[in-house]
Amino acid sequence: MMLDKFTGWLISFMGAMILALSASSAYASYDRIILKNSTKYKIKAVAKYPGCSSDTWYQKAGKEVKNGIRGTVGRPKDGRGFCLVSVLRIYGLPGGTITWKPASATADVHFYVFKKSDGKYKVTSARNLSEMRDSKKTRKMSPGFRITNDSNWPLLVSLNQVGCLYYHTLKPGEVKVWNTGAVWFSINASLRLSGKKLSDLEVAKDCVLPVAMVVGAAYSAAMTAAAPESGASALSMFLAVPKAVGVSNLKRFGKNAAKAVYTSLDNGLPENVTVASVHGAYAGPPWPGRCTHMPEYKITGGLAGGNGDKEFQKIATSNGDTKSLVKHLTNKSTPLKITKIKNGC
Repeated sequence: MMLDKFTGWLISFMGAMILALSASSAYASYDRIILKNSTKYKIKAVAKYPGCSSDTWYQKAGKEVKNGIRGTVGRPKDGRGFCLVSVLRIYGLPGGTITWKPASATADVHFYVFKKSDGKYKVTSARNLSEMRDSKKTRKMSPGFRITNDSNWPLLVSLNQVGCLYYHTLKPGEVKVWNTGAVWFSINASLRLSGKKLSDLEVAKDCVLPVAMVVGAAYSAAMTAAAPESGASALSMFLAVPKAVGVSNLKRFGKNAAKAVYTSLDNGLPENVTVASVHGAYAGPPWPGRCTHMPEYKITGGLAGGNGDKEFQKIATSNGDTKSLVKHLTNKSTPLKITKIKNGC
């Protein structure tokens, strides 16, 4: 039976609409899952979608490199249309199958498989990782450094590569946390008696200052400020001001006495008392394989005296004998040392 002209036109129109809608749906549908395998194992991935067919695919192992593992990227062969993902399972890893399962099905596209700092493996979405980055718990995670000044005096501490990239003057007992890239640094520390931040001129010199400049600047300022009639002792002035060291009753010294102490210290202290460095310090791996905490270092030793040196304070507040002070500072000072107290992973 032949179709009339109107019926034929209607069928043609409906067919064109179906094709147009199909094309539109294909264009507007969710993208295929993209999975990054940052492990050294070949894996099998299975994604499940409520009301839709599952996807299964295989991915090569990641490649081991100096900084960790360079991940491989894989995805299902076919598109997912408007199907939401409810489960993503990974097979082939030590310890068995691992699973990502959200509270409700989502349109997530990007996923990661990696080894955690506790040795276990995890699969999660980029969205979940982003949420974890913002949590308070992850602020102490790698990459970065946590450095404590356990010496008696202010220290200029910097993280260097070709030049100084991060820097800070740490007071005794102060802790500094730097969030950095996942790269290597030299950690440098030098005596900063003035306790002041770096000037613009010093920063312009890439933070690389000879110890003589750092220490000498503090002594010079002390010599200018401490006159014999001054209420503050010259010795207390160039040893970082009474407020900073907890010494408020030092016997009054004149310029000559201060100069004698300065000259004796300048000639008698070895360089390793005033500067220290550690080379090849790694900040720890980046996302998604971050360590639960960043590498931690403490700085100890260095110039004697200061608030933590009771014997020094006793000599200074009793007879204030210049020779006794010089002898104490020379004999009791130890090499400034940067020690790693906790590894990143």
